[in-house]
Amino acid sequence: MPRLSVWFIRLALIYFGLGFTLGAGLLMAKGSFLPLTIWRYRPLHIELLLIGWIVQLAIGVSYWILPRLSEANERGSKTPVRIALLALNGGVLTVCAGFLFEREWLVFAGRVLETGAVVSYTFHLHPRLMYSVWRKR
Repeated sequence: MPRLSVWFIRLALIYFGLGFTLGAGLLMAKGSFLPLTIWRYRPLHIELLLIGWIVQLAIGVSYWILPRLSEANERGSKTPVRIALLALNGGVLTVCAGFLFEREWLVFAGRVLETGAVVSYTFHLHPRLMYSVWRKR
């Protein structure tokens, strides 16, 4: 498994643990002594699980498993994938900070970073998929 896939998957599992721990706290607040103000952290719970866990896991597995550019097992340039890794995690953390400190501009900046991560990864992935299509003809 490529090192970048390992990083994506490890970080996805960290977000998984954080998101489900926060979700458990939200559920405990419904029927226990915890204050209901914990529900203000629900957007963090959603961000950690949807973007931090699911999207990151999908990118990590797809980088590992999708077709390679040649028979020599080359995946292409790693730079767009590294940019995607940094931008996605920076975006998730920025959006979470925006929710915590109630700063809309931080949420927007984080969404821009997350979108940039998807664009960067798509830029890397497109030649791999097109090579696979043309190789079969």
